[in-house]
Amino acid sequence: MPTDQDWTNVWPSASTFKWSVVPFPVRQGYVKNAAENEGVIPSKYANLELMKGPNFLHLTPAHIKKHCAVLKQFCTKWPEGLETYERSRHHFPLETTTCDYLFSAPSIRDDRARIATLKFHLSDLTLDYHAKDKFIRLVGRRYDKETDMVVFESDRCPLKSQNLEFLKFVLTAVFFESWKKESWEDLKELVDMENYFWDINVSKKTCLTLLKTIKAIDDVSSSEEGRLSYLPTDVSDDEALCCLPEVVKYKVAVEELINEGENIETINKYKNTVKELLNIQSKIQ
Repeated sequence: MPTDQDWTNVWPSASTFKWSVVPFPVRQGYVKNAAENEGVIPSKYANLELMKGPNFLHLTPAHIKKHCAVLKQFCTKWPEGLETYERSRHHFPLETTTCDYLFSAPSIRDDRARIATLKFHLSDLTLDYHAKDKFIRLVGRRYDKETDMVVFESDRCPLKSQNLEFLKFVLTAVFFESWKKESWEDLKELVDMENYFWDINVSKKTCLTLLKTIKAIDDVSSSEEGRLSYLPTDVSDDEALCCLPEVVKYKVAVEELINEGENIETINKYKNTVKELLNIQSKIQ
């Protein structure tokens, strides 16, 4: 056959290997010794080994280009506002995964096809600290702290659609259950806290007392060096002091230092916030 004809017309769909229309030499088989077939692997002519296995001669780049051109008329434009992963995640926070299995057998049923998976980021849910902590405890190992991803998987129902509905029910139940607060939860004391909270620890009282003391000294001092200019005239309101940017930064730095542990990043952040809080000017750059 000519080698310059349109291959998509010669081999338009999946088909058993035909030696007469393939324009290139190919060999497949096995020879036991040099006496059999003169020791040469059989050519494509009447080669049953080439006919046994499937081929992909119907999926060349030219075939795929033609298929895409035909399917293009049925496609719609990509929705505006979903150009990035972050935008898509904002509008579609839930990700579902199912699988279909195709094979040649007396039965087309496959038990694996009923498995359904539901994924989402925990930060996409509207949860306060108590609800988030309870949600993590309820889902257990299904939550990955490093990726902030929650993965639910189910195969208990016979159909994948049923498993998807079940997973959505589980998510709904766990979400509303995490918002419930039992009476015994109010008995939690400071030593029972799983994380360090600056607002309920002695560090807050110490910090505010120190700022008030410094303010009192600044009021009677004539020196401008080291003065905390960000402090208001009236420092009697603790809530107002806690809302000051310098105090908020210090609070966050202390919590990260204790909860995440000591490392270069948390220590440097704590050092810089203390210097800003107390207006300490570093002479060594």
